[in-house]
Amino acid sequence: ESGDELVDVGQALGPTQIRASNDRAIATALSRRGFTRYRRRHLPDDRAVLERELSTLLAEQDVLILTGGVSMGEFDYVPQVLTALGLELVFHKVLQRPGLPFWFGVSPDGKPVFALPGNPVSSLVCLVRYVVPALLAALGITPRPQPVVQLGADLRFEPDLTYFLPVTLAYTPDGQCLAMPNPTNTSGDFIALGGTDGFVELSQGTVEFPKGYATRFFAW
Repeated sequence: ESGDELVDVGQALGPTQIRASNDRAIATALSRRGFTRYRRRHLPDDRAVLERELSTLLAEQDVLILTGGVSMGEFDYVPQVLTALGLELVFHKVLQRPGLPFWFGVSPDGKPVFALPGNPVSSLVCLVRYVVPALLAALGITPRPQPVVQLGADLRFEPDLTYFLPVTLAYTPDGQCLAMPNPTNTSGDFIALGGTDGFVELSQGTVEFPKGYATRFFAW
């Protein structure tokens, strides 16, 4: 996890700082799925430090999952640093909300590096939607099909993007599973995910999603 604005649990927050949460959210999501051998690190927005520390981590670890520093901000050095370290860029940016700045590449010795956006909702969505299936595939495990649920309310989404919508599951008396929309204010609104069960994937190119629309569900 990178970012000068991040402060660990137990430390006092300054006026321009926020509580670090992505590292713990990612670690928890991985642990729930059986990936328990990991290390958490917090790195500053310093290009030289990032290059030195990421070089060491690439030598020591089989997979890197980074979060933060992949957008277009003045101090978003991660893509530049990874390129300098010789990684082959596979893609940078996905037409989706949240999580558009997602970066993925491969080191010269074949190690995958997932660089997730820094906003916590984006980071967790990208982890569950892309990183976890990739890790399972690398182990030769076929992921179970995602359950199909129905939207519990009408929804309109105009941007020409795939939309990952946080939802809370509810059940009708006859056992039908409904996904009740619980959109966040922004992709930084981590606290809004409290009480939600996961998210649904709403396809790019569609604007109106009526109640009863069938779609895949991804649990946190």
